[in-house]
Amino acid sequence: MNYPRSARLIVMCVIVAFLFTGCAQLRRLFRMDRRDDPSADVVEVPDDDAVLPPDPDTDVRDIPSEDELRVDRPTHPGEESILEVVYFAFDSSELLPPAKETLKRNAQWLLENPDVRILIEGHCDERGTEQYNIGLGERRAKSVMHYLMMLGIEQDRMEIISYGESRPVDPRPTEEAWAKNRRAEFKRLPD
Repeated sequence: MNYPRSARLIVMCVIVAFLFTGCAQLRRLFRMDRRDDPSADVVEVPDDDAVLPPDPDTDVRDIPSEDELRVDRPTHPGEESILEVVYFAFDSSELLPPAKETLKRNAQWLLENPDVRILIEGHCDERGTEQYNIGLGERRAKSVMHYLMMLGIEQDRMEIISYGESRPVDPRPTEEAWAKNRRAEFKRLPD
């Protein structure tokens, strides 16, 4: 069936508009690091990003313990994490009980060191698309930031960034490695 030239033109314009919209969304996710733009505002946490109660379908026994996941070295040489790493279940930004306990200890340290500002890094394993994992890493970082705010840490002391799957701790394609890569890490920001 032949469509009129104007109908084809309209369809092409709609497709091009969708492509540009998707690319703009990806750029927005990559610009979360305030180091790229010092005048950027602190990331706001909307109410719909609140920390949700545990999913009844998630069996906490299937998630490795913090001790099993602990990595004795920083993610990248020269970068030292000042707080304990928080781990997540597959495809989730939900804070499970072990993560909440870790965050309570981290919050206590932050309360005792009120001049310290932190960058919360959201990380993912390699499964999923790059764009999806950037979004998931962002949700993980926001979930951690929101929980720390509930524990009394001021939002202006925290920034977030998502690295998605780009900075694995363990690059092997195994369940053990993927569990180590689904995490939120903390870096100290310059004063």
